[in-house]
Amino acid sequence: MARDVSSQDPPNNQQAGNGFLPCSPTLMLPAGGRSRKKSSKISLSHPLTFQSLETPYWCHQSSNAIQPVAKFRHLEATSARTIMTQSLNGIFQLQDMACGNCAQHAEDVALTIEGVSHASVDLSTQTISLSFEHPTEESLLVEAFDKIGFSAVTPRTELSITGMHCSHCVSTIEKALKAMPGVLTVEISLATEKATITFWQGRTDPEALAARVTELGFPAQPV
Repeated sequence: MARDVSSQDPPNNQQAGNGFLPCSPTLMLPAGGRSRKKSSKISLSHPLTFQSLETPYWCHQSSNAIQPVAKFRHLEATSARTIMTQSLNGIFQLQDMACGNCAQHAEDVALTIEGVSHASVDLSTQTISLSFEHPTEESLLVEAFDKIGFSAVTPRTELSITGMHCSHCVSTIEKALKAMPGVLTVEISLATEKATITFWQGRTDPEALAARVTELGFPAQPV
């Protein structure tokens, strides 16, 4: 008769010595470009808890039996490579890159910036695509690229906005835009009824910015 183990705790580190081994999925990094070395680590103040959509399993070495465990497993996060989700991305336009050595140099420099986890240069478009472990200051990247002779350009757009009547209207729109993913700076003029915005290419675009302002009750469109 099969033994009911649905209420048992998952094997801990001591039980692993008795032959239990975790069956865990393999997480993959983006293809191409350059990433931080394996020695790069981040530290968390407490373990992460992952809830699987399917029943997790443990394998017993001696019997090759697969036993379900109906509990959450607490996993210590020790490496950026094992827990990182590539959800934060951005693209910089870099001027004056001429060869493969330029591309490699730009990727290496980008990876020295805290928070950057992956960098890939496309010489044909003169751009560098970046992935982040957490939000990173744009000014740090611009300064780093300028120091090695590559001028970084961030996209800028202007929106024409109607319906603004006072400073409260301006503040409401400014706050909403700055909260959008990829928005770097926002400047709004009540007199000209225009907003000037810089943003991460690949994370937002002028149409999305205009749509957000329009949702607030102020019809807007890219100039």
